[in-house]
Amino acid sequence: MGGVQSFGPEYSGIAGIGRRELSGGYSLPSQFGADIMAMCLSGIDSQRSTLSFHTTPFEKTLSAELLPDPSNPEFYYVDLYKVFINDKEITLNPSIWNFRNAIDYSCLVDTGTAATYFPRDFYNVFRDTFRQEVQNIRLVNGPRPGGFDTCYRVYLGVVPNFPVVKMYFVHQDPNNLLLLTHQRVMAHVRGMFCLAFYAWDEDYAILGVNQLQGIGLTFDTAENTLSFELDALYLYFRNPGHASATKDMRVLTKSHEPRSVVSEPSPTAPYDVDLSDDMFDEDDMLDMF
Repeated sequence: MGGVQSFGPEYSGIAGIGRRELSGGYSLPSQFGADIMAMCLSGIDSQRSTLSFHTTPFEKTLSAELLPDPSNPEFYYVDLYKVFINDKEITLNPSIWNFRNAIDYSCLVDTGTAATYFPRDFYNVFRDTFRQEVQNIRLVNGPRPGGFDTCYRVYLGVVPNFPVVKMYFVHQDPNNLLLLTHQRVMAHVRGMFCLAFYAWDEDYAILGVNQLQGIGLTFDTAENTLSFELDALYLYFRNPGHASATKDMRVLTKSHEPRSVVSEPSPTAPYDVDLSDDMFDEDDMLDMF
């Protein structure tokens, strides 16, 4: 190319990272022969993320079983057993639909989807329960950004305290609990805090990027597990000794020029630190959804 830069500053192509297939398959895990793939997805306000093959720098503090689907061998499915808002389980009237039975093999982990999607009937109960759990924060009844249906405005100087979302895999046990708080639950867009989940008309759920941001993900298709380490992005780039250095690790990192308003907060920092008005590029946030 005569020394001329041939790749753009934002991206230089598309790499598939679907599940490894032992025969054929064009994803990077298939081409690398990698049973282990690890990544930590950046949030909208973060500068860096990491992707590695063959080994992982993250602790396997929580694991869910990866469920094979012969009809879609490249996809990553997990058994999402139960969902709670604070301590209230999201349940459906049996006359509506038995979501529990339908979702056993139908919760797709998708790093290409911006937010988490639930089947519409389940989402309606999820959203209504969330609203009931929010105390003393004004619900926006007018236009809302990004297709969100539950947004709040907070008075200047007030630190909001929104409910947490609990996801259990396989069975209800503290060791199988993915606890979502702060911007893994709420997106801050145009001065509003919006519930960052969506409804759709399919009969399965998608666990998306907004809920997985900053979490160390280890996909191990030899052991059929997906493991989570909370706040891994925060730890990985601030504590060089946190990640183990191994000679067979292949790491790809994404780095952008820092913007003056970005401070790479932890996803579990207080809302007044993590979700202040100058923390997000709102156009970028809307582009995600």
